[in-house]
Amino acid sequence: MILLKANEGLSDSKIKEALNVSRPCVERICKRFVEGGLERALNEDPRPGKKRKLDGRAEAVLLASLCSGVPRGHEHWTLRLLAGKMVELKVVDSIS
Repeated sequence: MILLKANEGLSDSKIKEALNVSRPCVERICKRFVEGGLERALNEDPRPGKKRKLDGRAEAVLLASLCSGVPRGHEHWTLRLLAGKMVELKVVDSIS
């Protein structure tokens, strides 16, 4: 959406307001597009540090859990509840 709005001629400030994202987010995506084209703009560079705990399958399980309804006794999902659910489903051994 950021690139589409930029293509329409909107300024970074207008894009930020229209999509409720930060100005650095708009600038970063536009910069990646200019430097490496659409593929680079749509895909973040690998980040340094520890390997990701969740692969594509695990992310799908996480999203399915979020969409399945809130656990009994809670009003909404929290990060702690989600981490516990991922361990309970044996997607990961531990996560924080």
